[in-house]
Amino acid sequence: MDFVDATPSRKKQKLVAGQKVGEISGDRISDLPDGLLHHILSLLPTKEAVTTSTLSKRWRYLWFFVSNLYFRDKGFHKDIERKDSFARFVERALLLHSSNVKIFRFSCKGGCLDAIRFNSWIGAAIRRQVQELRLSYNLRNVVAMPLCLWTSQTLKVLKINSPVSLVLPSTVFFSSLKTLHLRNVPFYDNLSIHELFHGLPVLEELVLLRCKWFSGKKATIVIPTVRSLTMDMTFDRKYDGEIEVYAENLVYLSCTIDLGFGLLLKNLSSSVDASIKVTRFTRCLRKPSKYSTKYATELLRGICFSKSIKLDGEGLERFCHFLKENVNLFPTFGNLTSLEVNTSVNCYGIEVLVAIFQNSPALESVVLEEVCAGNDEALMRNYLNLSFYLKRCCIRVFKGCSEELCFVKFLLSTAKELESLEIYRSECLKDNPSKLDDIVRQLNMSPGISRNHLIKWL
Repeated sequence: MDFVDATPSRKKQKLVAGQKVGEISGDRISDLPDGLLHHILSLLPTKEAVTTSTLSKRWRYLWFFVSNLYFRDKGFHKDIERKDSFARFVERALLLHSSNVKIFRFSCKGGCLDAIRFNSWIGAAIRRQVQELRLSYNLRNVVAMPLCLWTSQTLKVLKINSPVSLVLPSTVFFSSLKTLHLRNVPFYDNLSIHELFHGLPVLEELVLLRCKWFSGKKATIVIPTVRSLTMDMTFDRKYDGEIEVYAENLVYLSCTIDLGFGLLLKNLSSSVDASIKVTRFTRCLRKPSKYSTKYATELLRGICFSKSIKLDGEGLERFCHFLKENVNLFPTFGNLTSLEVNTSVNCYGIEVLVAIFQNSPALESVVLEEVCAGNDEALMRNYLNLSFYLKRCCIRVFKGCSEELCFVKFLLSTAKELESLEIYRSECLKDNPSKLDDIVRQLNMSPGISRNHLIKWL
C-alpha cells in the first residue's frame, strides 16, 4: 500500500516557521506600481474608486490621483436626502482629488439637479485641465454654464446629452476641441448655432442626435474642418424647417431622417462615404408634402458626389414616392463606385435602384439585402435596352421566387461588364437543391443570357 507523506517539505517548513501566510501569498494587487493602480481605478465609477480607500493604508490616497472621474446617479431625484448626499459626495471628491483630469463624466437622470452646484463641478473639471467632458443631465431651468467651459484650451472631446438649451456667451472658442456630440439639445435661434460652430476651429467629428431645432426657419452650420458628421433628424412631432450644412472636407456622413425636416448638404467633397437611413414619417406627417419632395430631392443632390452610399430603412421607397413625378430632378452620381442597400427592394424601390444604376457611370460594386419585387414584363420591357458598367454584385438573401429570378436575369442582360455575381441562398433554398437546379435551368433557357457562369451560389 502506498502512503502519502504527510510531513511538510523542508521549504514548506521554513515558510511556515518564519513567515506568516499573508506574507507568503501576499496582496499581489497592492504590490503593483502606483501608476498602474491609478489607471485601474480610473476605469471605475468614482464612487467605487473611493471605497477602495478603506482597504488599507496602501489604498487610502490612491484614488486622489486617478485621471478619470465618473459621477453617476440614476435616481436620486426621487429622494431629497439621497440628492443631497450625492451632491456632497461629488463636492468632497472634487475637493480631495489632487491631480489633473483626463476624462470627466457626469450622469444624472433626475430633474432636481442644483444648477449652481452643477456649474461649480464643471468649473472644477476645467481648472484641472480636463481633456474629455461627458455630461448627461437635466435642470429645471435654463442656466448658463461657467464661462471657462466655452474657452477651454485643453478640452478635446465634449459630449452633452440634455433637453436643456445651451446658454452661450458672446465668446465661444475651443482651440483644441476635435469631437463634439450633442444629444437632445434644443436650439431656438440661428444666432446660438452660429456662435457655437464658429468657435470650433479644429473640429473633426460632429454628432447631432435628435436635437430640437427651431421650427419654420433655416439654420446654418458652417464647419469646414469637420471630417465625420453623424445626424439623427427623427422627431416625435413635426418640425417645419431646414438645416444647411457646409462641410467641404467631409469624408464620412451618417444620417437618419424621416424627410419631414430638410437637410441641405452644401459643398461636399467627392470622397464622401454616405450612410443614409430614411424612416417612416412622424405621427404628425402621415403623407408626403411639397416640402417632403423638396427635402428628398435636396438630400439626393447633397450626396450625389459621394464615392460610396449605404441606404437603410425605407430610403429607396421614399425617394421613389417623392420623385416619381419629378424624374428630371434625379441627380447624376458621377463619383459613385459602391452602393449598398440594407433593406428589401420592393416594387417602389426597384425604380429608384435602376435610376441610380442609370445615373452612375462609375458604379462598379452593388450589395443588395434582398429583392422582393419586379417581374419579367415590367423589367424587361422598360429597362432591357439599358446598359450599365457594374462589375460586382452581391445579393445577401435569395429565396428563389420569380421576382428574384427576374432581377438576376435583368442584371445578366444589362450589366455588360459584370465580372462577379454572388448570391447567398436562404436556408429554405439550401434545403431544396432541386429548386436551385430548376432556377439554374431557367437561367440557361433564357434568351440573350449566356453569362450564367458569373454566378457564384453561396
